[in-house]
This record gives sequence, C-alpha cells and structure tokens, in this order.
Amino acid sequence: MLTWLLVLLVVGVLGVALLGAALWGYAWAKLGADEVAALGSDVEVLGDDGARGPAEARTVLVATTGDRDPTLPRGPELVAPVWLVQAGGPRDVPALLLLPEDLPVSVDGDGVRTLAEVQVAGDANGLVQAVADYTGVRIDHVVSLEEEAIPRLVDHLGPVAVCGDDGQCRAVGADEARRDLAEASPEARAARTAALLRGVAAETTAWDLLWSPVATKRSIDTVADVHTDVALRGTSLLDLAAAFEDAPAPEVVTLPILRNPQTGSSVLLEQAETIFQRFAEGAPLDGITGDDGLQQLIGEVPVVVLNAAGIDGLAGRVEARLTAAGFQVVGTGNTGAFEEGAPSVIRYGADDASAEATAILLAERLPDAQLESVERVPDFEGEPVGVQVLAGADLDDGE
Repeated sequence: MLTWLLVLLVVGVLGVALLGAALWGYAWAKLGADEVAALGSDVEVLGDDGARGPAEARTVLVATTGDRDPTLPRGPELVAPVWLVQAGGPRDVPALLLLPEDLPVSVDGDGVRTLAEVQVAGDANGLVQAVADYTGVRIDHVVSLEEEAIPRLVDHLGPVAVCGDDGQCRAVGADEARRDLAEASPEARAARTAALLRGVAAETTAWDLLWSPVATKRSIDTVADVHTDVALRGTSLLDLAAAFEDAPAPEVVTLPILRNPQTGSSVLLEQAETIFQRFAEGAPLDGITGDDGLQQLIGEVPVVVLNAAGIDGLAGRVEARLTAAGFQVVGTGNTGAFEEGAPSVIRYGADDASAEATAILLAERLPDAQLESVERVPDFEGEPVGVQVLAGADLDDGE
C-alpha cells in the first residue's frame, strides 16, 4: 500500500513539474519576441559618455499602443504618453515620467519627429533610441502593451484588488478597469495602471499558475499582446510585474515642457533637466512640479509693453493684466509708429530659451497676439529685455 502511495506521489510531482515546464515553455514561445538593438547601446546613441542610470535599478520604457497588425511593416500607433518607469536600487518609491506622444525629438538622419511618428516608423527600437538620446537616461527594458491588454488580463483573472493611497482596497472587474483608464487624465491613468498591475501581480503566484493551467494559458495569451525586448522573454515579464507588486504607488510627473504655436518647437523648462538628472541618479522626484517652474520663469524674465495701436492708455492696461498674472513688466511706452489694425506681436530673442518660454506663456494670456523671434535681443530705452509686447487694437478691452 505504501509503495502505491509513493508511486502516486512521484507521479503527481512529475505531473506538476511537467505542467510547470509546459507552461514555462509556452510562455517562452509567446512572450518577448522583439530584438531592441538600442537597449544598452549607449555609445551608439549618445557617444562616449553614454546614457546613465542608477546601479541595481531597472528603467523600463512603456508604450501604450493600439492593436498591432503583423501584416503592416510599421509599428502600432501610440494612444497615450510614453512612460519611463524606474524602480529598485536607490529608489524606495518607483518613479514614473510621462513623455507626451507629440513631443518633438531629433532623430539621426531624419530631422525632428514626434514620439508618435518615431513609434510608427521605427517601433520599439526607434523609440528607445530617441528617448535615451533626449533624456540621457539609460533604458534597461522596453514594454509595448496594447490598450486592451490590462482589461483583458483583469477579465481572465477575475476581479483584482486595487488599493489606493489611503490603504482602502476594492475589487475591480474588466469593465470598470477599462472605464477607469479611458476616463483618466494621463497622470491618473499612469497611477491607475500601476495599481491594476499590482493587483494582477498579486493574482499570479506560481501556485495559482499551476492550479489553474487553462486560466494561465489564457493569461499568457493576453500578455502576448504585450511586446517586450528579448531579455523579458518567457516568465521574466511576470517576474518584472511581481517586482512591482509590493512597491508603493509611484511618483508620477509629466515632462514640464512648452510648445511654441508659431514654430511647433518645444521648450523645456529648467525642471525637465532636473528630472532627467534625478532619473540618471535614482534620486526622488518629490518637490518638482511644472507649475512652480512656470511661476518662477514668468517672474524672472523682463517684459516691456509698447503701444502699437495709438490707443490712449493701452500699454498701461495690458501691463496691469500681465503684472496681475505674475509677469515682470519693467516698462511701458509707444512704438516708433502706430499702424491702425495692426495685430499684437510678442517678440523674443531667437537664442534665448527662457525668453521664448515666457513669450509662449504670454501668448496663452494674449491669445490674439502673434509670436515673433528676432535675431537681435529686444530692448527698452537702450537696455536689453527678454520680451517685447507690441500691443495692437485687439488687446483693447475698452476699460
């Protein structure tokens, strides 16, 4: 009798081992199929200095895309900002940086393109190279997930527990997960995705995977909608997800950037360089906000307002509006000649990034004004200033 029990035990153990091996082999075949040459190729991307990242931390580029069509010779389209996620090493709290999909970046031999255009043209490899070049941050892995992948995973695994910062948890099903992600701002979507992934990771222990092999196969098929670099082939992707299971909610920041509506170029605020530096070092991101940077900027760059329309008191009224908004208006006056019906113009030095950023912010508050870059630094009474506002009749509020 004892012999038969031992035989059954051995057969059972072998069966579990074979089942585990079969699932692992299936996962190996289905997950992680993309060669991403730009990963770790720092010298190729940035020259001898290379991109930098903290020791023992992992930095992952995450691209959320539409459905991938294998019959098309291009990458799927981005449907959300690109994320740089960094965890481990010196980081007690993961960091997550959002890079907008319309962010213009320089591409070797191809001029300036948005991240969305880089993704479609070069898929993950082009995206990794462009982001590493732009930020100077070393990227260890890349994950490209289709928009429906997470709701499908939640559907296959059953409702998952999602916990907020207050420690309160709730069970979330696929429909609710889909709705939460669709209705969220980019920052909230990133935080909710991280919470859902932690909930999914909690449902995928090794015992659970073996206990329900059919559900596991379905989960692997769903995760196959997630394309990664070959280093995450097989169950390594699940290991990466498990590493985030017990991690706290990430610090989420959006790249502080302004776009020039006249030229389409982008201007990074000073905080952006600080963020890149902290990612390279694994330092916390707390205390960095784009709003603070804007308020500091508009209070530092000198602005002069000139009446270009010949309307009594116009420059003073515009000065009052701008001063109330926090701009540093250092003087008012008249242009050399008035022109009836001339539009308002905001002039700034072509090589002065701070002046250009201030001009963009002024244009947001003076929506009818045109932006104009000039080679010669604007001046007022013989002294250089950052920006000149030539106020036209369109800025006359009649008060």
